Amino acid sequence: MSDAPAARQLRAARRALWWILGLSFLGIGFSGTLSYRELCLAGAGGCGVAQGGMLLGVPVCVYGLAMYLLVGVIAALSLRSGATATPPARRLVEPARRPTPA
Repeated sequence: MSDAPAARQLRAARRALWWILGLSFLGIGFSGTLSYRELCLAGAGGCGVAQGGMLLGVPVCVYGLAMYLLVGVIAALSLRSGATATPPARRLVEPARRPTPA
């Protein structure tokens, strides 16, 4: 039985995780910059970036920063732990093989 489809699926999953991690870094940079400007510079006489963009008293860019951080941490932990070592579909289809007694 060939493992070519499984290996291709594994490479695709790891590539997707790397893309997610990269995009989360971009989001962290963007929302982090906006959060800094909104929280630190607005009180120092700077103009607020999101005039009226508040949710529960917190600028919405702070929520974006938290979500991008969460997505980035999950993607990094998934890549680090090798969670994609065996595709989940393959684990469900192929039962564990036990040695037969001789």
